[in-house]
Amino acid sequence: MKKKKALASLPYLVSILFLPWWVSLS
Repeated sequence: MKKKKALASLPYLVSILFLPWWVSLS
């Protein structure tokens, strides 16, 4: 259960880090 929750939050964390970089690029 804990591993599944961490796996689900991973894309969320990645998008938070990736979004500002993507916005500054475009």
